[in-house]
Amino acid sequence: MKKTAYPYEKKSNKLRLIKYIIYSIMSISTTLTMTMDLHTVSVSSSNRFVKFLAEFRESIHGFSIIWLILVLVFFNIYRSFFEKKNFVWKKGIFIIALFFASWMLLGKSYSAVASWDLIFADWFQIFKSVILFTGYLSIFYIAVDLIFDFFHSGRIENLYPLSNILVKRISGEGSVIFPWLVILICWIPWLIISYPAILPWDTMNQIYQSAGIIELTNYHPILITYLFKLFLIIGKLFGSDNVGIFIFAAFQVLFFAYALSLSLKLMKMSSIPDKVRLIMLFFYCFVPYYPCNAVTLGKDTTYSIFLFVFTLINIYLIMNRVKIYHDSFLIHGMFLSALFCIFSRNNGIFVIIPSLAGLMLVLKQYRNKILIMILTLIILYSAFLFVILPKMNISQVKVQDVFSVPFQQTARYLKTYPSDITDQEAEAIDRILEYDKIAENYNPESSDPVKSLYRQNARADDFINYFHAWFTMFMRHPSVYIQATLNNTYGYFYPDEPGKSEDYVFWGIKSYLTTDKVNLFNPEKLNDARSILFQIIYTFRVFPGISMLSSIGFHVWLLILSLSYLIKIHQYHYIIGLIPSILSLFVCLLSPINTYSRYAWPIIFLTPLVIFICIPTCREPIIKEK
Repeated sequence: MKKTAYPYEKKSNKLRLIKYIIYSIMSISTTLTMTMDLHTVSVSSSNRFVKFLAEFRESIHGFSIIWLILVLVFFNIYRSFFEKKNFVWKKGIFIIALFFASWMLLGKSYSAVASWDLIFADWFQIFKSVILFTGYLSIFYIAVDLIFDFFHSGRIENLYPLSNILVKRISGEGSVIFPWLVILICWIPWLIISYPAILPWDTMNQIYQSAGIIELTNYHPILITYLFKLFLIIGKLFGSDNVGIFIFAAFQVLFFAYALSLSLKLMKMSSIPDKVRLIMLFFYCFVPYYPCNAVTLGKDTTYSIFLFVFTLINIYLIMNRVKIYHDSFLIHGMFLSALFCIFSRNNGIFVIIPSLAGLMLVLKQYRNKILIMILTLIILYSAFLFVILPKMNISQVKVQDVFSVPFQQTARYLKTYPSDITDQEAEAIDRILEYDKIAENYNPESSDPVKSLYRQNARADDFINYFHAWFTMFMRHPSVYIQATLNNTYGYFYPDEPGKSEDYVFWGIKSYLTTDKVNLFNPEKLNDARSILFQIIYTFRVFPGISMLSSIGFHVWLLILSLSYLIKIHQYHYIIGLIPSILSLFVCLLSPINTYSRYAWPIIFLTPLVIFICIPTCREPIIKEK
């Protein structure tokens, strides 16, 4: 007997068919994010439709059984996710996914052709971009929702604890000594193999300054320069500059490892499961950014380590704003770490002072102490800049470094529209920069070549005329300015941008002067060991999955996710703990170079704390043992 299909069944079948079509489109689009080439393709044909199909075919590289499996897997993921009983559409998560998907497209375009032309060049490029955007948006929505649900549900708190007593101690149970020793044991090979230390270009410049070979300046903070002078003197006592620098590196390794072990102790006090702490310990021990930078000497490493300590204390104080034991010790520790941050990097004060001001909002009982701390830091830094340095005849930060963004915008304008500029505008620009060389020197991802054209005799009224010209040019072609800024910053939001391989981690000693006053060298006996370690570092960088831990953009995404999650659950006061990371990101965006790991070290170092503050148990006050 033939079964009769009722109207509501027909409607249900149609609805299911529509859903399956949508899931199919989403799954194919997501797979195409890995197989479609966004580059422009040109095929000659008099028939527009044939041309369209041919160009589309040339853009896809999907002849593999793996892609079929991926399409089926994604289809099942989307069907399971959107058809679950408790599914609710979440506007906030959609906005985050929209943001991430947009940067994936922009990143692909700018990394390939230094513009957004691969997205907006013509209707065919827009069509391909919509497909990729749909794929990214779909998978990112699910990923963000699952991450937020993981934290919000408290599942991380229900992980089975580790039973092995030794493992529990190693992961931060009780004293900080055990995890500290574990980190040191894992880092000792790096310290030995990189003997005397890893010394980047800027560090060697400071070493040359400390030895009196070149002029002493505060362009690289003079505090670090004098530290190098101190350890070179110590090295002379042992008859070797290498020994002095090695002692400096050893002290840094000891202090940084201890700071990281303190974070594990804080996680234990916050009831973070043993397994999570063990994973974090593994992260500290083996993710190359940590051990490699622990043996890298220079202003950025020193600053990043003290910023880690400063942020760790901030988070502890925020978590325990009702009752704090040994508060004077913590306040003094915060002040000293803030002081070192300010004097170890010239832009450190722009991160520290707003962070302290934010603390005043949540630590009401300590407002007076924090206000005194802010005023003291400002007075000390101002006296250093405007009294001590002038008396010592030490030059300070170069003026042109402050104007990386507008100088890049001007350079791109002259490169793109060389004829659309008035004589008056050209003259105003020429009083600040060497006009005839600007377009030639323009590098989309670094403002340093353009800044090198700065005229040192430029006056205040010259800047007024320059910015008037800058504004009138912006009004004519605003997209050029937007593209100049995007091109110089996209890598900080694009996880797939690796940056220059030599900037991932620094290696060796970057000597660029021949002198008898300083004798630093890597022993030849360790060359093979250094080569092996170097290859391990770069294998980690390209290995599927874990390679994202070496991506600057990925760490920025984790920061954005943490910030968004705290906003979503209305825990606004904990956002204060993220201020150092957020402001460090802004420093990167205003910096002269795109996707430069040295500038992003503070963000990367703080990632464990950024994630930690999102775990529910950490937001409960800690009863600290005396």
